[in-house]
Amino acid sequence: MFKKAYAAFVPFIFVLCAAGLLAAGDDLQKLVGKKLPAVKLLTLDNNEKWVPGDIPQLGKEVLSIMYTDADKSDMNDPLSDAIKARDYDKSKYHAIGIGNSKDAPWIMDKLIRSIAKSKMKKYKGSVILLDEELIFAKALNLGDCNNRAVVIIVDKTGRIVYVKKIGSEKESRAMTNEVIPLLDKLLK
Repeated sequence: MFKKAYAAFVPFIFVLCAAGLLAAGDDLQKLVGKKLPAVKLLTLDNNEKWVPGDIPQLGKEVLSIMYTDADKSDMNDPLSDAIKARDYDKSKYHAIGIGNSKDAPWIMDKLIRSIAKSKMKKYKGSVILLDEELIFAKALNLGDCNNRAVVIIVDKTGRIVYVKKIGSEKESRAMTNEVIPLLDKLLK
């Protein structure tokens, strides 16, 4: 009797878990068409000191925002490399990386900030911001971003036109087929 009940219960739990994962992805799609909220995150000033700052060029240029767990800082490199290769007009487009340092407590703060600076050198013209308290994630209701990344494309009016949560470099590479044509269209 117990085995039959257990056998029926396991698939039910699996379906509930799968539905929960799908619903989480669907929730992000509710952001499409909404304005990206202006939030204060840490940014580098002219003296290379980390200070509170705004998301640059919000509502003025097309933005690609890569919100990534700081201990998975290379997860979006395939997509970032593809965007960099397109060499978009810097007066119309801005790349922004946001490091979710709250979900990487084992990495020393100094190391996270060093990684952020090296990413800005690798991706010239990009801006890296740090989110030490999940301010950005909470403002957009992104859910659990530990070991994950969220890619957001924002049009020049500040509206979100694309959002997707990923968990690997392979997924980042695969999404170039969606993101590059979208950026090309937005930057015509």
